[in-house]
Amino acid sequence: MTGPKVRIAILGINFAPEPTGIAPYTTLLASGLAARGHEVEVLTGFPHYPQWKRLDGGFRFRSDEIEDRVRIRRFGHHVPRVLRQSVER
Repeated sequence: MTGPKVRIAILGINFAPEPTGIAPYTTLLASGLAARGHEVEVLTGFPHYPQWKRLDGGFRFRSDEIEDRVRIRRFGHHVPRVLRQSVER
């Protein structure tokens, strides 16, 4: 790293291991910044997309993990059971 170390917080509901949507972009952004020597923390939800159900099957309010030098803080949130379809008139 050639410049000063920066502390970076990324806030978004989707993150790895979700395979689609914004999650891959956010995950690569976080790990790329950490690989360059920055201190990166991600505040996100528990994986649920695209299945629309929690992957871990249970409910915890919060978890902390470190992966690829990124601190990942996951917070519990509501996941709708049924997606509401737009109503055609």
